[in-house]
Amino acid sequence: MERIILIDLPTLPKGFVTLSLPTVDAALSRYFHVEMFDLNLLKFDDIDFSKYQDAVAWGFKVSSQNVKLAISYSNQLKKIFPETKIMWGGEFTSLRPEEAEKYCDILILGRIESIAEAVANDLALNVSKKRYVSNPENHLFISPKISQQLDKNYKLFMGVPLETSLGCVKNCTFCMVHITQPTINFKTESDLNRELLAYKNKMVYVIDFNLGIKRDHLLMVANAIKNSEALGWSCEMCLENLDDEEVLIALSESRCKIVYCGLESIDSDLLKKINKSKTNNTDNYHRIIKKIQSYGIGLAAGVIWGLPGSDRQTVLKTCQFFQEIGLHYVKFTFLTYNPGTKVKSSMEKLGTYTSDDDSIYDGNHLSYLPANSSHEEILSSARLSYKYFYSFGNMLSRSFKAKGILKKIERLMFNFLYRSSMNYWNTEVLNLKGPSYDKMLLEPHRSTLIERLANFVLLTVWKLQKYLNNINL
Repeated sequence: MERIILIDLPTLPKGFVTLSLPTVDAALSRYFHVEMFDLNLLKFDDIDFSKYQDAVAWGFKVSSQNVKLAISYSNQLKKIFPETKIMWGGEFTSLRPEEAEKYCDILILGRIESIAEAVANDLALNVSKKRYVSNPENHLFISPKISQQLDKNYKLFMGVPLETSLGCVKNCTFCMVHITQPTINFKTESDLNRELLAYKNKMVYVIDFNLGIKRDHLLMVANAIKNSEALGWSCEMCLENLDDEEVLIALSESRCKIVYCGLESIDSDLLKKINKSKTNNTDNYHRIIKKIQSYGIGLAAGVIWGLPGSDRQTVLKTCQFFQEIGLHYVKFTFLTYNPGTKVKSSMEKLGTYTSDDDSIYDGNHLSYLPANSSHEEILSSARLSYKYFYSFGNMLSRSFKAKGILKKIERLMFNFLYRSSMNYWNTEVLNLKGPSYDKMLLEPHRSTLIERLANFVLLTVWKLQKYLNNINL
């Protein structure tokens, strides 16, 4: 069989398992011998290119964050293999095809599953088209080859990703899901049960953007994981989906550890400005969060820095509320609008973009200033809230709010590992050390000894919890 080489470009934070290229691998491996390289774990120059003279194509997954690297590496490969096709896929390619096609031979726009056969046939005949556009109405779920990605240096505390549905019915202005996944698709119960066989003794991270969009599907997923050999799982959905006793019972009985909700702020006026007030009713935050926690399920939240009208106090009040109520963790991001989306252009009327450099539109950088806000004010809010929430004292305090010694240890280890993976914000981005950020992007990730120890402790706790749960049953 002819060969295709897939390249996962580096991103920050590093070391998390993804399904993107393993899914592409599974879709194309029926037609080609596929090999993958993860540039989060090795450098591009470490690849022995002499071994791949026979490759028919090199494929890159491209995002805004690594588009400069995609351009550089594509140009280098064209010099080495002038006859070999360069393929680009990923979010950047789908959102900005006119820009992407300047640097590659083939564009994969959208998911590859429905167009894999066409891509393979054309490559075999050397008659490839410039663009292949997926059909979201005819999506086919293909089980990714996750086993190839479970290197010891991956951060497995978040779990091994599993996808059970596509799309979201919400239209938050900063989110690109309704563009990149415009239709709703659900994996069948039989497919899910078969795929879960690969997750024995692993923590499952359901990566669906909103698992709660269909209640019956959510309950089916919970039941499937309950009856699997997985250690437990986490997922993401809207908070309002959790104001449901049957759902919470199903999550608890299926060993659900954490549910992530994009709460963003406790200020309802700020949420209206990003079209989140319909999904996030701040009056319900306290009641629903306490209800979730009463079932032994941890809740995590997103917080957005730089919301229109926010300041140091509004951001800090949000973090203080999340601290006092004992959230499992908080994911911080800067408000950003993705290049290639209509909302990015429309928001120019309501604020200022700090640069036209695509690589900073990743949520890790301050790329957008709402009207009447300042660069330093937003950065100051970010520094203050990050240091407050992830101080060791506050991590200990949140962890000890959990009931039972195993839950306390679990939460503390998780917080430490999450803080460790996000610490580049504090050391680089928030202190404006831009060049160092680029250097960190290129540096291969290696887990430290203390991170591996914390991972081992966390895995041991999860195994004990499952063992005790089975005894109680």
